[in-house]
Amino acid sequence: MTEKPRLNGIRILVVEDQYTIAAELTRLLEDLGAIVVGPFGRLELASAASLDTSLQLDAAVLDINLHSEAVFPVAEILKRRAIPFVFASGYQASALPAAYRNEALVEKPVDANALAHILLNMVSVQKDGRRARGGVTAG
Repeated sequence: MTEKPRLNGIRILVVEDQYTIAAELTRLLEDLGAIVVGPFGRLELASAASLDTSLQLDAAVLDINLHSEAVFPVAEILKRRAIPFVFASGYQASALPAAYRNEALVEKPVDANALAHILLNMVSVQKDGRRARGGVTAG
């Protein structure tokens, strides 16, 4: 059995509107050593958190549909701040708007190992000074 990657001290914004999924995702990330910011289940709260520079975010996990509102305004804020993110959704990449089809995507239910590897890769690439983007998909 392979050892799960560790997210020790990585600050991850979690945006998810379903309470049970948000709680499970939070537990999963914390079990891997991450510091979870949130979860936020409403677009306006997630937007405010993504704009708050005092939160010192390293990465984010974004549900695409928040109470019938698309999370893309949050994704745009994170892009402007150069904070990498991964979409966690039941949608496939082909269902996303063209501007987001090359973003990282994990399908729900989220596989902890796949998500951890994507987040670690994003954060390490980001810390190396390069953009952490480019069609990474795990299911």
